[in-house]
Amino acid sequence: MGEALLSPDDFVKRASERGVRLRVEELHELHRVRALVPMFRLLQRPSDREPIVPVAEVAEGMYHQVGSPLAHVLEAAGLRQLADPGLRPYRSWESGLKIQAFGHMHTYPLVSYSPYQLLGLRTYEGLARSMEAERVGEYGVRFRLPPPALESVEHEILDGCRRLAMFLHSIDMHYLSQITLTISYPDEWERSDPQFDLNARLAHFGLIPDDLQASADALLSQAHFLDPLGDWYELVRQAHPSTWNELKGDARLAMDYRIAAEILLKALDDLGRTDLSEPPPRQGRRGWAVLDDRLRRVPGRNEAALTARGLNPSPAVVLVLEGETEMLLMPTVLEALYGGPVPDSLVEIVGMRGIDRRLDLFVQREIAPRLGESHGNFVFLLRPPTRMLLAVDPEGKYKTEPQRELQRTKLVDRIYQGLPPQYQSPTSRKEVDLLVEIASWGKYPWEFANFTDAQLADGILSCTTPPQDTTRGALVSALHAERLVTNRSPNVLRITSEWNQRVGKTQLARALEPRLVTKVQADIARKQKGNEIQTPATKVAFRALELALSTHRRNVVLPIK
Repeated sequence: MGEALLSPDDFVKRASERGVRLRVEELHELHRVRALVPMFRLLQRPSDREPIVPVAEVAEGMYHQVGSPLAHVLEAAGLRQLADPGLRPYRSWESGLKIQAFGHMHTYPLVSYSPYQLLGLRTYEGLARSMEAERVGEYGVRFRLPPPALESVEHEILDGCRRLAMFLHSIDMHYLSQITLTISYPDEWERSDPQFDLNARLAHFGLIPDDLQASADALLSQAHFLDPLGDWYELVRQAHPSTWNELKGDARLAMDYRIAAEILLKALDDLGRTDLSEPPPRQGRRGWAVLDDRLRRVPGRNEAALTARGLNPSPAVVLVLEGETEMLLMPTVLEALYGGPVPDSLVEIVGMRGIDRRLDLFVQREIAPRLGESHGNFVFLLRPPTRMLLAVDPEGKYKTEPQRELQRTKLVDRIYQGLPPQYQSPTSRKEVDLLVEIASWGKYPWEFANFTDAQLADGILSCTTPPQDTTRGALVSALHAERLVTNRSPNVLRITSEWNQRVGKTQLARALEPRLVTKVQADIARKQKGNEIQTPATKVAFRALELALSTHRRNVVLPIK
């Protein structure tokens, strides 16, 4: 047995979690009219006049909590005091069973329910609303159901789902762990599961595969029309099963239906009857099919579900930066432009140092589209597109604009060539071409591009004490001469390389940060007036945000034709 048994109080509590208010007194009346017959009843003493319910050998030594319904059932079975209330007329179980335990007399319930009987909650709720209450004694109350109310309920459900529950219990120890990803009694499961014989279970209950399919279809249909989550169910079924218990009301009850249906459908899978358990192909199909709602995880469906709801955590833009200084200061620039911290789902900053030699592999892994279902002229993306903006110093293979475009084209080609052949077309090539951009800081490397010689000099002087013969004017002149070198790339660190107290790039960056913030704020004011941004760092950050905010995050496709 994969699911635990429920006492009447447990059943009422579980019903409340599913939005159905029942009272234990109403359970008595539902039992009396045989609309909800408990699964087991404990007898006050052994009886030879009625069949005694046996317990499987594997369950006899099963661990169980003292005082739980399962503990009472197993103990009563051993004492020949376990009966099937479905085979006997109704007898009140209000008084309970008094047992001496832990030095005190305790009263325990005489009946227990199957959690699968919760599948009939909507029927029980309707019947409970039709009941008439009468007071018994000073505090008691008795409920009675008028015959017309009972006659309005279909005859086949007037056993409280007992027949379905019994069959589910007979196979759920084999299948339920595959659905919930947990095993309640692993030792017993390991001993009994190898002996599991599905055909024998079907024969015992007189069932055929079509019966399983009909029940599963009815359960999934009820779940589909009951569940208030609607399309959000797609996200819920991809979540870990332990989170399903957090659902309440109709959403929780709908999951009960789906779990029960999935047990039946997994049995059909094992019987080789995928014609009864698998939905028809989606290709060329417009309408919804009941089996589309099967409770199982499909590879790639998680990303697709997140993307469809704008929740995919992949960034809209990856901003790749070369050096420590840029990595330190660009978040400040982005925050000033955005008006607060920029979410990683918009712009994620990545250091070039860690991926320089593998940039093409990084692009294929992080930027290349992840493809989902094909619809002929287009294919859905499992995640929204992530664009890459690579900001570089104008040197090496990125020195000139044509060289940068050549490197950009190589990266785009790697992405495009990674698409399946059937998706390669001039149209898809144009789309892929939009995923990669390379920008430089302008004519000079980062420090010289974003700060004047005087600003760099002030930054250096705030970090260290120069040699005695070095004045501020001399330092500004030295920086200007370094800016104009032609045989190599300008390097601000060369200015202090011979000093006793050298200045590091990170140290200098922190000193220049307030100045950079001022320059960014001035750029924002210019932009608001319709003028051009002047600071290269602001231009790159603005472009990163522009790309991120203009990138669609939901229901994105890659056009093929």
